[in-house]
Amino acid sequence: MLKKIFWAIGIAAIVFMILYFALQTSYKNKLHVDVSGVEKTVSIKHFDDAFFTSDTLIFSSELKQLKADYPPFFSSNNSIDFWQQQRLNKSQTLLYTDWKKTMPNYTQFDSELTSAFKHLYYYYPNVPEFVAYTYISNLDFDYPIILAENYAFLAVDMYLGKTHPAYAKQNDYENFERQKDFIIRDVMSQFAQKFNTKDLNDNTLLNEMIWWGKNAYFVQAMQPEKHDTITSKMSRKELEFCLQNEVNIWTYFIDNKLIFNTNELIKRKFIAPAPFSKFGMPFDHESPGMIGRWIGWRIVSSYMENNPDITLQELMANADSKTIFKLSKYKP
Repeated sequence: MLKKIFWAIGIAAIVFMILYFALQTSYKNKLHVDVSGVEKTVSIKHFDDAFFTSDTLIFSSELKQLKADYPPFFSSNNSIDFWQQQRLNKSQTLLYTDWKKTMPNYTQFDSELTSAFKHLYYYYPNVPEFVAYTYISNLDFDYPIILAENYAFLAVDMYLGKTHPAYAKQNDYENFERQKDFIIRDVMSQFAQKFNTKDLNDNTLLNEMIWWGKNAYFVQAMQPEKHDTITSKMSRKELEFCLQNEVNIWTYFIDNKLIFNTNELIKRKFIAPAPFSKFGMPFDHESPGMIGRWIGWRIVSSYMENNPDITLQELMANADSKTIFKLSKYKP
């Protein structure tokens, strides 16, 4: 009898996994669009390489060329002495050296960034052509990615790897995001926030989850070939925890009436950056932080799967989280 029960449980688990991956493949296929006909592109310029390989013996003439090739970095009209000091600054030079160990060349990176922008132009053809600059920011923790007019500035020294000593004073869960695989994802996340609308009068946990869910879905649409660990900024172990416990997580939210809860503390427990989410359960330390964002992504993905006529632009412009939730038919 027990053998039959375990056999049935095993079959049920297999069926669940088959259905899960079928659903994943279905909605991901929708995002694998043909961008070969998109004429717009992004111009990619590597100020970090140009600046930190410039010849210090003839720096005056080198600086003239740098100013001509990378004008956004010279808008403040700093003196040549200032730029010489920057060029010889040991900490910044070391950051650049370590970056080149992390990414010796930009060939694959440039290809992937171009692809992401092609997807952006595919969905939003009115977005102007951008110029993307990589540079050493001297550890700008607040703004690793900056969008300004038609410029994108990528502070590559903020992606030297989660164990880099430059980030020693930060928390481990924050340093996890310092991996080079997240750079392009973070660029597209900045664009997502430009297009993502939100009902500012809706203070519910659901509204917060849906907003972050739309953000993740947008990022995934820009890089549909990337693994979910990139989109979610989770390790494989954390993502597996979410998938294995999705029913339990959702049941917890429902049983504790959290979905329409407006308590800021509740939102911090499940939305704000943290080493883990706070269910008040023994397994808390196994859970990834910001798990509410992941649930929001699952709801939005279900919404787009069950409403195939909805475009990405319409999704991002829709601030009605309750309607999105209702039409998602989300049921893990």
